[in-house]
Amino acid sequence: MTPYAATTQAVKVHDPMADVERALAAQVGWNWVDDHLLYACKMLSRLRAGGIAALDPYPTSIVMEEQETCFGEGQGLWAVFRSPELPPPPPTIAPAVIAAVSPSTPVFVAPRGSSRRDIQRARTAANAAAFNARQRSERMAVQMVQAAADAARVANAAAAAAREQATSHYLELATPWAAPAFLIASQARFPHHPQLISGSWLPHGFEERCHIAGKACQRVR
Repeated sequence: MTPYAATTQAVKVHDPMADVERALAAQVGWNWVDDHLLYACKMLSRLRAGGIAALDPYPTSIVMEEQETCFGEGQGLWAVFRSPELPPPPPTIAPAVIAAVSPSTPVFVAPRGSSRRDIQRARTAANAAAFNARQRSERMAVQMVQAAADAARVANAAAAAAREQATSHYLELATPWAAPAFLIASQARFPHHPQLISGSWLPHGFEERCHIAGKACQRVR
């Protein structure tokens, strides 16, 4: 007997909409960025319906912290920017040192015919006046030095802030997952974000392009 072998052959069913969808997608310029935006619309629709718990975690081999959950995985490019022209740092301002000027002790000359008691009384009054003048001069000098030190501290703090602003680097991440990251962060921490409420994070006419390309897009704005 000849063994009978039953074979099955997969039948390829022609889908007339497949070529039409690709042609229409190419007509409106559909690309991989639009695929990510469409996925972001689905994420936002589920976020508004059930919050973070409504999203399906994405299986990934990236090491995650216990409180972190991965909802997508893809490429990204970090860029570091800094000020193109750095101004020379302003010199540090040293507080002024003001020397106290002590008034000279007046030379007392007793008038003729004065008694010894009058002479002693007049000499004591002159010495007291000279002492008070020296005290006022020293207090004024101390106040001026303190004011100059305070002004120097303020000027140096302003110069340090200017140097920090001129040389602080900042990072920028270019990734097709920028829209989903923005939506998750805004929905969780800033639900009244103007772009989230207005839907301006989506390009103008994106829903119409989805309809022409045969893509189903949730209304999120």
